[in-house]
Amino acid sequence: MKKQICRLSALTLTVMMVGSLTGCAGSWGTKEAAKTQAAGTQAAGDQASGKAPGTEAKTADPITITLWHSRGAGAQLAEMQRVVDAFNETNDKGITVTEEYVGNNNEVYSKLATAIAAGDNCQIALLGFTTVGELAAEGVLADIKPYALRDGFDLDNLLPCFNPGLFYEDQMVAMPYIRSASVLYYNKDMFQEVGCEEIPADIQEYTEILRAIRDKTGKAGVSFFAQMDFIQGAWIKSINQIGDISEDGLTPVSFEDGSMKEVMDWWLAGVKEGTIMKYTSTDASNNILSAFYSGELASVPSSCGNMATIFKNCKETGVNVGVTQIPGFRGKATSSTGGSNMVIVGANNSEEQIEASWEFLQFLLSDEQMIQNSINTGYVPVTYSAGENKDMQAFWAENENYKYAYDTLEVALETYPSPYLAAWQGTMKNMYDNVILDESMTVEEGMEYLKGMEGTIFPGK
Repeated sequence: MKKQICRLSALTLTVMMVGSLTGCAGSWGTKEAAKTQAAGTQAAGDQASGKAPGTEAKTADPITITLWHSRGAGAQLAEMQRVVDAFNETNDKGITVTEEYVGNNNEVYSKLATAIAAGDNCQIALLGFTTVGELAAEGVLADIKPYALRDGFDLDNLLPCFNPGLFYEDQMVAMPYIRSASVLYYNKDMFQEVGCEEIPADIQEYTEILRAIRDKTGKAGVSFFAQMDFIQGAWIKSINQIGDISEDGLTPVSFEDGSMKEVMDWWLAGVKEGTIMKYTSTDASNNILSAFYSGELASVPSSCGNMATIFKNCKETGVNVGVTQIPGFRGKATSSTGGSNMVIVGANNSEEQIEASWEFLQFLLSDEQMIQNSINTGYVPVTYSAGENKDMQAFWAENENYKYAYDTLEVALETYPSPYLAAWQGTMKNMYDNVILDESMTVEEGMEYLKGMEGTIFPGK
């Protein structure tokens, strides 16, 4: 009974804060444990809970499956439609995939959670990687590992930096797909104007350059919004090497160890002195990028998944754009992983629908499709073989910035999954908005607010 009370309490908090479902904590593995799971044997797959697939893939009658996703207009939507069309035209198993753009990651999650409860959900979904754990805790996602082991899909071919978000207890509940690293886009001319040819790795040295840009041009050096796991998370990870949440998903690390406050102090100081442009309450990302495209902003941390679009817009507006790692605290450049994973929804779906979804998922992760996805958008290939492929290497040779994003994965850290993460991130966003956007709280008051919410969200605190 106590566990059920915990589940409902977290669910209520998350719905109020970010419009998504939350469950009680499960047994989250470490990165090393995740790697071990990825290299599991056929015997482990046979013992996985739920419906285990047969020893041979089924040849199904014609079947249609639906994909819900967050890849909207422009290059992202075009790539999603391209790969769906390619699968529909080439597969010989009678499978037709229909894709439906739902909205951003939170909107996909909310629609999926609601539809599962109503028994009217899709078969496969593209979810923000930090929300996969919440559905996994509810037991509604299919275990992918037995299918992969049966069909000889090489799980060791997946880049291990993404492993923490793929597993829940003894199941593999997701596959990486449109994955990214946070990078810094910068206006080369504005930095060169103050004598900076290379962005420093240290945040304090970077701040001094931003002050020089402000003094010389009257313009802000950088802007970003409250994107906890990806932007603020990159800086926090440069301090504590963990992020906001502990490996077991039970503790808000960055709040307790002071790293969040350190980032907040730097952020607020930059806003007050004019080196950091304050984000807006609505459409923050587009407004920040528009300022960058127009030459009113010197740099912006963002996803490498936006690279194709950012380069295109900078070319149109005449901005000489460069890409580098994000300057970090403690003297080292930093990055955080981001993007979305593919999940197969087990709830309310037949074995045939799950099999068809697995066929499509394998197609997405083939070298050819991974390479096209990366070239067309900027998202990184998620497998070793795609990164080593001659076509990928040839593209990188002519487009060094895209290769730079892939190399950044060596220092990028994944946010540890937790069924409490969405509720805690919603709470942190409220705090950031109050401190930075509205200035209705001081940093110290923001920390007190989090202290008051910590015990409500994390059982045992």
